[in-house]
Amino acid sequence: MKQYKRNVNVIIEATNGVRYRGKINLKGECEPIDRLSDMFVKGKNPFITLYGVTAQGGTKVVILNKAHIISVAPDGEDVIEDESELARVKDENVPTK
Repeated sequence: MKQYKRNVNVIIEATNGVRYRGKINLKGECEPIDRLSDMFVKGKNPFITLYGVTAQGGTKVVILNKAHIISVAPDGEDVIEDESELARVKDENVPTK
């Protein structure tokens, strides 16, 4: 079974006052997670990995402890990195008569 990434663009505010803008892979947990909120409620890992964080003119990976996060907000649309999964999601969003 091919594993795919489902990145969600987010803005995270930490307890130290820093705001991070980057991507979280919802399929990065051991158990499948479909919603951003599930990562914080159902996710077993106490840390999250934030990809593509722009800082000091470059792109970084930041690992944050969930206990030090004040808020998380989606920032745009999800990015699915597998064509078959993209087709499935599009089919789910087609209204039925």
